[in-house]
Amino acid sequence: MDLETEKYQEAMFALFRSKGWKYLVEDLEKEQKIAEELITCRDNNDLKFRQGQLDIIALILNKPAEVERIGTDEENLRFQMS
Repeated sequence: MDLETEKYQEAMFALFRSKGWKYLVEDLEKEQKIAEELITCRDNNDLKFRQGQLDIIALILNKPAEVERIGTDEENLRFQMS
């Protein structure tokens, strides 16, 4: 892993350990439950809006796993090439 990627990964892990990140995740999980209640959708536009909300929430909530995979993917690539 190059130095820039390593610094990025370290900074992201520090973020994920912070109290602010934990608060954000709690808030997003609440919003996710609300957005998943499709019974309250008024029309197709509202449905599309909720789909967008859920996509963004999933993107943020999955960020720790994505950052963790950075190192694993690079190690696997090196292993496959050798």
